[in-house]
Amino acid sequence: MVLWAHQGNILYATPEAYLRGSWFYFGVWGVPIFFGLSGLLITKLLLEEHSRAGSIDLRAFYIRRCFRILPPLLVFLFVIAAAGLLHSREEFWSSILFFRNYLPWQLGSWYSGHLWSLSVEEHFYFFWPALMVAVGVRFSWIPALALSLLCAAWRAWNLLPGNDSRTDLRLDALLLGAALAFVLHSARGRELLERRLTPAVWFVLLCLLLASIRGTQQLAASALIPLLIAGTVTHPGWAISRLLDWMPLRALGMISYSLYLWQQVFLYPPWQPQPIQGGWQNFPFSILLAFACAIASYFLVEKPMIRLGRRLLAPAGKS
Repeated sequence: MVLWAHQGNILYATPEAYLRGSWFYFGVWGVPIFFGLSGLLITKLLLEEHSRAGSIDLRAFYIRRCFRILPPLLVFLFVIAAAGLLHSREEFWSSILFFRNYLPWQLGSWYSGHLWSLSVEEHFYFFWPALMVAVGVRFSWIPALALSLLCAAWRAWNLLPGNDSRTDLRLDALLLGAALAFVLHSARGRELLERRLTPAVWFVLLCLLLASIRGTQQLAASALIPLLIAGTVTHPGWAISRLLDWMPLRALGMISYSLYLWQQVFLYPPWQPQPIQGGWQNFPFSILLAFACAIASYFLVEKPMIRLGRRLLAPAGKS
């Protein structure tokens, strides 16, 4: 969906025309879908670890996240910095230190602009596992719901054009996914979801999500997205579930982080000043080159660094 949104940029001469008349723009809602999926998945893994080991190893969690996230990001940032594609020193450091989503737009460029969502994600990784341990795993769903509502109220009070990438205005999308993970982790809750999320109910929820997206109702979308994901998780035999488990989509999922990083270089809107001219930012070369860089990043950087992180944890019994 994000590739769809960014590739559609090339058809419009101004951002106003793109936002006003483009179906491509709705692809940006792929980001809240990712947030919901990520909050659910990370919390599910932490709950499974707690059930298996009796505790959550925060040190191991943060080491795994560092070796998963940082190496591909650093390679990407050093390449675009060496190519002269960054506007300021602040842009570089805000990207590495994960406060890119709070950087004033005048100090940033298109090439690192997408890292706002990675910053939101990393802020969630930073505080949520520690909060689960501090509160107690059994009752962690309570602060997840409470903070979600607080975030939504804060957004309604503060949201102005151009500041909707701030973590304090987007965190409910991750926290509501996290809250639903507790339901899925419970045998009783999973059985309830499996029984109540019939195909008809799932379709109604999908229609409500599309309506909330059209009406830019972020809280409703943040609540509906995890429910739709739960429907496919609890019903692997559904056609949509089998489609999502199709081998090409699974392969796309494997390289998705590197693809997220590198697509920004090639899917470049015509209304932005172009520091580098070339046909490689035109379709289909833009898509082909984005995938080529993503595949190279996955096999040359991501996989070796993930293995290294696991080896570091191996003496403590973590793999």
